Amino acid sequence: MLKQYIFLFHHRSMLSRTLTLISLLAFMAISFQSVASESCNQLIGCEQKYCEISQQLNAAKQYNNKNKIKGLTTALDQAKAHCSNAKLKEELTEKISEAKKELADYDADLIAAESAGKKQKVNKYQNKIKEEEVKIKQWEVELTKLKPSPND
Repeated sequence: MLKQYIFLFHHRSMLSRTLTLISLLAFMAISFQSVASESCNQLIGCEQKYCEISQQLNAAKQYNNKNKIKGLTTALDQAKAHCSNAKLKEELTEKISEAKKELADYDADLIAAESAGKKQKVNKYQNKIKEEEVKIKQWEVELTKLKPSPND
C-alpha cells in the first residue's frame, strides 16, 4: 500500500510540474507577443502588418512550430507582394461601415429591451454598443494614419 501511495504521489508531483511548465511556457508566449505587438504599434499600415507577422514568425521559430512557420512565411510573402495602404484603407472603411450597422442594430435592440423592461438585455446591449464604439474609434484613428505606400 505504501508503494502505491509513493507511486501516486510521485506521478502527481510530475503532473503538477508538467502543468506548471506548460503554464509558464504559455505565459512566456503571450508575454512575447504582447511585447512584439507593442513595438509594431509604432508603425503604420503595411509596415505594421509586416512587423506583426514577422514577430509571430519569430515566436513560431523559437518554439519550432513547423506548421505555423510555414503558414506565417506564406502570409508574410503574400502581404509583401499584395499589401498596400489603399487596400488597408478600403478594408478599414468596410470594417467601420459594418460596425456602424451593428451599432444601429444594437441601438434598436436596446430600445426594445428598455421598452420591455429587461434589465439584463439592456446591460448587454449597452456593453455591446460601447465595444462597437471603441472599435470604430480605433479603426478611424488607424484610417487617418494611413498614407499612400509604394504598392498603391
